[in-house]
Amino acid sequence: MIDLGPIRKEGMRPTVIACVVFDNQLLLLHRKDYNLWLIPQGGVRFEENLEEALYREISEELGNSFAAGCEKKAEIIGEASAEFFPKDVTKEEMEFHLGKGVEMKGKHYFFMVVNHKTGRLDVKDTGFDDYFWMEYIGAKRLLSLMRQKKKREILLKILDLLKSRGIIR
Repeated sequence: MIDLGPIRKEGMRPTVIACVVFDNQLLLLHRKDYNLWLIPQGGVRFEENLEEALYREISEELGNSFAAGCEKKAEIIGEASAEFFPKDVTKEEMEFHLGKGVEMKGKHYFFMVVNHKTGRLDVKDTGFDDYFWMEYIGAKRLLSLMRQKKKREILLKILDLLKSRGIIR
């Protein structure tokens, strides 16, 4: 189990990115309001370990029914950090995620892979407008168009890791 204390003390918020895979394809979700393709992700709460945060985020973002179809074995395939401007985060948010007296500098991402048993997702149970199960080439084309440089870099790194390990085709 990874000790998240030192990461938090450095001012980085631990965050899981849920690389949900079915039939060697990665789940990508679309938000029309931002015209953005995403992978589910979210912060790790103090009382959680990485796997607990992963399954909670999947349930919150994709619904309990979808989460029930996820295998109960997840794997960390990589990590990355991204710093941001402190003015973008409130003092209350920093204390909630890191504790008092720690300045939030950014996020430390854990890329976690979990397999889905059926690939069925009811988009009405999500905060997203559409979804696709995508192979490497299609996902790379879509994610390469992202305007947010840091998000694009991290998501493309995840794709390359998934492809190099034979997790997606």
